[in-house]
Amino acid sequence: MKQNSTGKDAGELIRLARDASRANRNDQAIRYLKQAQRLAPGDAAITYLLAAEHAQLGIYPRAMEELEQALQLDPGLAAARFQLAFLRLAAGDDEAALGLLRPLAGLGDGNCFAHFTRGLEALVAGRYDACREALERGLPLNVEHEGINADIRKVLRALADRREDGAENGDPLH
Repeated sequence: MKQNSTGKDAGELIRLARDASRANRNDQAIRYLKQAQRLAPGDAAITYLLAAEHAQLGIYPRAMEELEQALQLDPGLAAARFQLAFLRLAAGDDEAALGLLRPLAGLGDGNCFAHFTRGLEALVAGRYDACREALERGLPLNVEHEGINADIRKVLRALADRREDGAENGDPLH
């Protein structure tokens, strides 16, 4: 097993990166993930985690590029697929986002990404109540990706604000 100069392997560096990320030390998390990536080049999960850190910092073009790389390495990485679709929607590229989401729709009712997918599809279609219901169903199922849950909560708040304001036009993501 490869180790960095301090004797840590990729798994240990990922754990340290997650700890740093939870403590809002994104710069440290990125350093750990880049070290892990050097030890395990081509690891889709590491590439995804690096993208998630860049997205958290608002570096969306880089995050999208890394999410695309992660999906090239592992097309079945649901979290990367969902996060890339979410960023595409936020950028106004609904068609690309819906194409990315399509494979997640069949994951089943026990999977958060199936519900999140239904929610975003309803959002694009302007069916805001259906969007809210699907997103709310997915939240308790997602116990691994707090950053995604935070994004979903933002959409739910925007939907609630929209309802309180009596807004008839525009969607909460754009």
